[in-house]
Amino acid sequence: MSDGKNNDAAILNHMLKTNIDDIRGLLREGDVFVVDRGFRDALPLLKDLGINAEMPAIMQKGEKQLTTGEANASRLVTKVSITLTGYINL
Repeated sequence: MSDGKNNDAAILNHMLKTNIDDIRGLLREGDVFVVDRGFRDALPLLKDLGINAEMPAIMQKGEKQLTTGEANASRLVTKVSITLTGYINL
């Protein structure tokens, strides 16, 4: 799956569809997948599987800026993502 024809979302969708029982064994209630925008196409499958996911906000076509609430939530997701990346790379 990891080649020039498959993006991050396609790879995650494949992993979830073929290994969901193994993945569920790693998760606890309340766990959240923190993903970047490259995974936006995987969000519907994560939701269907009951897996919570958070991603920085994306402005809709024609919008000039996010609402204050959307911007704050987006910054929080980005901050958590950066913190986790630094922790994982230690």
